[in-house]
Amino acid sequence: MKYKVRYIKNSERSDVPFVFEETELDAVDEAAARDAYEAAKSSAPEGALRIDLVCGEGYNWEKVAEDTL
Repeated sequence: MKYKVRYIKNSERSDVPFVFEETELDAVDEAAARDAYEAAKSSAPEGALRIDLVCGEGYNWEKVAEDTL
């Protein structure tokens, strides 16, 4: 299983309300992924509105955690 941190930001384009910026985590299990997720909260890119922790592969990703920034 792979884990990613997904930042949700406002789009600069008027036809697209939000954009996602994803970073794949090098985590061996969910506990390690959650630790990396907590650390990623403090280094969110400018303008990020929300952060999600997702897991999955290919086109099948499931939200594990989310927080408003």
